[in-house]
Amino acid sequence: MKALYVKILNKSRTDMVPPLIFGLITFLYGFAIYYLLPLALLSLDLGLTLEVFFFILIGLLLGISILAINI
Repeated sequence: MKALYVKILNKSRTDMVPPLIFGLITFLYGFAIYYLLPLALLSLDLGLTLEVFFFILIGLLLGISILAINI
């Protein structure tokens, strides 16, 4: 048995908060990888390097978890 779900959206009732939050989080994640990681490596700041690698690890685990939930 198959089911079909149709949701009709009202143009005046768009909720922009979730896409904005997601965009801000992905911007900060990308900023950390493309700016903070090379900065930490070039300045030989071991603490900042470990923090960036930790946040990359957390991001990868979160992405794999979301993928597993959706599959």
